[in-house]
Amino acid sequence: MSLSYTYIVGAIAGTYSFFRLLLFWTQDRREPEALVTWFPFICPVIGMSRHKTNFYVMLRDRYNLPIYTLRMPGSRLYIVNSSRLITEVQRHHKALAFMPLVAKASVTVSRFSKVAADIINTNTNGEEGNWGCVMTFHDAIQPTLAPGKQLDAMNRVMLA
Repeated sequence: MSLSYTYIVGAIAGTYSFFRLLLFWTQDRREPEALVTWFPFICPVIGMSRHKTNFYVMLRDRYNLPIYTLRMPGSRLYIVNSSRLITEVQRHHKALAFMPLVAKASVTVSRFSKVAADIINTNTNGEEGNWGCVMTFHDAIQPTLAPGKQLDAMNRVMLA
């Protein structure tokens, strides 16, 4: 009994140490500070599933950082809390490559065929000009969803 308990504690300690070192070794110094969570990579997933969007509010209030990195298994989330930095992020949209993320999320959520996914993922950042599904979809939908008469009319229909 005590031998199996020792193995379990050792496995947990080894996993924790591995994740902590992985966090340290893979964090680029040019990235925003990575939040140190109780158990690296795992706690953010648990926090998001338990608290949904309030998770980000809780982190903002706890750490009071203008920007930080939230490390997840296989990815990084850069969370911006400062309105001044949000403006900077929007100004550098091609460097941060937001549109490819929109395309990837669309394909993942919608489960498009391979052909449709290739169409969605074509020219997502506009390097070849202002065309492509993601680029033109945004330009077509944004005026309709902007505050004003069109959005008010859609809301009236939806709420009727």
